[in-house]
This record gives sequence, C-alpha cells and structure tokens, in this order.
Amino acid sequence: MGKSDVIKREFARTLKQMASEQALSSVTVSSLCAKTGLSRSTFYYHFIDLYDLINWIFDTEIILPLQNYLCAHEVGNWAYGTRMSLETMFADRIFYCQAVKMDVQNSLQDFMRQRNRDSWELLLSRYLEGTHQQYDPETLDFLTTFIAQAISNMTIDWAKDGMKTPVDRMCKMNEVATMGVYGIINRANEPRKT
Repeated sequence: MGKSDVIKREFARTLKQMASEQALSSVTVSSLCAKTGLSRSTFYYHFIDLYDLINWIFDTEIILPLQNYLCAHEVGNWAYGTRMSLETMFADRIFYCQAVKMDVQNSLQDFMRQRNRDSWELLLSRYLEGTHQQYDPETLDFLTTFIAQAISNMTIDWAKDGMKTPVDRMCKMNEVATMGVYGIINRANEPRKT
C-alpha cells in the first residue's frame, strides 16, 4: 500500500470514528485534520471535500470489492456480491446511515446511484458476453439505469431508516432485478416462432 493510500485510509478511519462520537454533519475538515494530526493541505491534496472522502470510503469498501468479485466469479453468482456489500454497510451502519442523509452536492446518494449503475453495466456486459447474446444498446442502457436506480434507492432508504430491514430481505431486491433483466435479455434472444 502506497503512502497516499495510507493517508486516505487514516482520514477514512478517523472520519468513521468521529461519526460514532458526534453527528457526521458536524465534522469539518479542520476537526478531522486535528484528530488525525494531518494538515488541511494534506487533506485537500487527496480529497476535494468531506463528501469526496465519504464517496471514496463507499467506493473502496463497497463498490471496488463488488466489482472485483463480479470479475472473478461466474456471472450468475451476483447475489453473494450484493450480500457482501450490504453486510459491509450494515457493519458500519453508524457511519453509512448518517452519510446517506447528507443531501448535498457531491452527496453519497448521487455517488451510490452512479457507481451502482457502473456495477450493473459491468454485470450485464459480462452476462451478454458469457451467454453470447446481444441486446439493443439503447434499451440495455435504459434497463441498466432503471435497475441501478431502483436498487440504489432501496439501499438509500434502508440506510435512512437505520437499516432495520434484515440484510437477507434486502438481498431479495437483487434476485428480482437480476432474474428480471436476464429474463428480458433471454426472451429477446429466443428464436422467433413463425
């Protein structure tokens, strides 16, 4: 791990610790830097603002492991990746429940929607590649956006509500989405009956 990663991880660790001690919305760059012992210029060298750090945490802890999992396993095994992501969020629910409530420019909510879309785009391209199927790109883009938004919004609402719904039940949304889009693609690739 390079020095830059070590510094980013220290800011992330400290921010999460501060979120367990005070409202995340009350943390400032100055208070974070004071707690880490690192300078503001060091912070701004690595991040645009606190929301950029929050998004980096989500990307590092949730999205990148999910996408690495998707690339290393069979396409049909997306459910475990979803479970892994939700369990990671649940383990740090004090942080994530506060972070999703911060509805500002560069918010975690917007970032989650975009990165979830990126993950679904990866999944569906791997599915099409693995099954040697094709699908209209414009409609596939629509389906990808639709599913990513639905799952992101469910996850955001789950976090805003304090993650009261069990992870097992939350994982069902992935099953519904995956089976639905796979079914649409498979039907479109079936030979036409005359």
